[in-house]
Amino acid sequence: MGRREKPPREHSGPCALSVEGLVAGYGKAVIVNAVDIHVDAGDFVALLGPNGAGKSTVLKAVAGLVVPSGGSVRLHGEEMAAEPPEKLVAAGLSYVPQLRDVFLGMTVLDNLKLGGYLLRRRQRALRIDEMLEIFPPLRDKLGDKAAQLSGGQQRMLGVARALMNGPRVLLLDEPTAGLSPKLAGELMEHLVSINRLGIDLLMVEQNAEAALAACNRVYVLANGSTEFEGSADQLRAHSGMSQIYLG
Repeated sequence: MGRREKPPREHSGPCALSVEGLVAGYGKAVIVNAVDIHVDAGDFVALLGPNGAGKSTVLKAVAGLVVPSGGSVRLHGEEMAAEPPEKLVAAGLSYVPQLRDVFLGMTVLDNLKLGGYLLRRRQRALRIDEMLEIFPPLRDKLGDKAAQLSGGQQRMLGVARALMNGPRVLLLDEPTAGLSPKLAGELMEHLVSINRLGIDLLMVEQNAEAALAACNRVYVLANGSTEFEGSADQLRAHSGMSQIYLG
């Protein structure tokens, strides 16, 4: 890939999530090495790269599901590297995995209630109403089991469940995977709306064009390291990067 391309970064606000020199993997296998990512207040950031680049590993390390072997993960200035997931959730971070993001045998309502397990009953009820405002297709499905939902509705439920505890930073791992272009576009519109509500997003996504249309900044990961940082327009204008990732 060559030398890392890093144009001057424009801060939209205070840093919400800072990942510096992250080293992580599984067992003795190092998957990501010296990864730097910043999500500022108001950001919708996409993390792109080829399969096997380590994108999902980065998210899992940030979410506390993989223990980093080096580097720093700060959430609103507080060091969180190697902290358990429950502490990260309590500190305002939620994670939506690519698969198994809902409990298929439970109803939509019970999935949402479970997502708000930290809330008091009244707070939880109010939060469920807010989720149904964001995701109207779920309103008439509250009594249905998640397994009965369409793929797009399941993905909406997964995001809504992750939002129940009112996170300030939301991590998403390939949210449009397996969705039709129409449903993928609709989900991206929902994510943009969520970002406008004041929730900062870091998203791994294979659909580069859909990601660039929604996000305000982008990172490219390759061979376990950060190779590019900039705006969507800067990525499109970069001949080498755009040819590889946008075709």
